[in-house]
Amino acid sequence: NIDKNNKKIYKLGKKWLKESMSQEEILHKAEKFFKEGGYKYSINPGLMNQNSPYDDFLFNKKSGFCEHFAGSFTLLMNNANIPARVVVGYQGGELLKSFENKNYLLIDSSYAHAWSEVWIKGKGWIRIDPTLWIAPERIQDSLLLTKNKFILQKFTQNFKLNFINNLSRFEIRFKGSFISYGS
Repeated sequence: NIDKNNKKIYKLGKKWLKESMSQEEILHKAEKFFKEGGYKYSINPGLMNQNSPYDDFLFNKKSGFCEHFAGSFTLLMNNANIPARVVVGYQGGELLKSFENKNYLLIDSSYAHAWSEVWIKGKGWIRIDPTLWIAPERIQDSLLLTKNKFILQKFTQNFKLNFINNLSRFEIRFKGSFISYGS
């Protein structure tokens, strides 16, 4: 389903398809477009036009959060005949100690995130996070727990996403010598 309500995104995706020789070339154009487009990350970007919210975000407001970046990028890719999807989940967590002095991982709404995946011929589904192009400080590549070390770049403490704030938090308890969580 290609969203034709967002006509400017539709036209730009078709333009990139017509003038490009490969999927990779289209992806490079998209990255350049986002990086050089004057976009900024904001958890309070205001309301978008109801008839064409992604056009409004991408070409007018240029201010939004991860769902705006992932959604508009995904529409661009689909319009350029690259299968793409938005993925919503959690990225990261906080290592804590229980009252029993056992380690556990706390994951709450402050770790909510949206990114995209594209299907590249011969490679399969590849994660692409357009928010990383705009606000790399908001993104961590992975969460890795090992015997002796916990590696995690935590999102800013006050980072809350309104669209997911009401989700309950959950905890992952672990004892072990190795746990890997993430992409």
